[in-house]
Amino acid sequence: MKTNYFLDSSGWSLLNFLKFQNEETWTADKCKEYNTYVKTLRKKAETSSSNQQQMAKLTLDNYEEEINSKEVKEFWKDVNMKQNAEEQKTVLENLDMAFTMERTLEHNEYINEVGQQRKNLLKKGTEEQEEEKELSTKKSEKRKPSYSGDNLAETEVSRS
Repeated sequence: MKTNYFLDSSGWSLLNFLKFQNEETWTADKCKEYNTYVKTLRKKAETSSSNQQQMAKLTLDNYEEEINSKEVKEFWKDVNMKQNAEEQKTVLENLDMAFTMERTLEHNEYINEVGQQRKNLLKKGTEEQEEEKELSTKKSEKRKPSYSGDNLAETEVSRS
């Protein structure tokens, strides 16, 4: 339990304690902060020098009044507003991240779809080219005269 506030400060008050804790060991839990404050004051009232004992007892006597003071209520209102702002910021960041991820996935799906279409077109074009090659090869084979020995004689006879 950090209680340096009581060593560093000469005028003890709940509001100043909360501000100190906010900078040092903040829990943002009203009950915990109040308990730390009261326990430390009680300990000071029992074990400290007579001057600190009197100050601790006086501060404890004013505790209920301090809890209900406008300043302390404003302090907690500010704490709650900051917490809400942080929570909203986190929610918005998560929404932004989810949106970005969703758009990225959609973009990737689109790229994959376009890529698949291009692949299919290229494959189809390649298949058509191969078919055309085969047809032209078959046609050229049919047109080519055969120059084997028997055919050569026939070709010469038909020319004469």
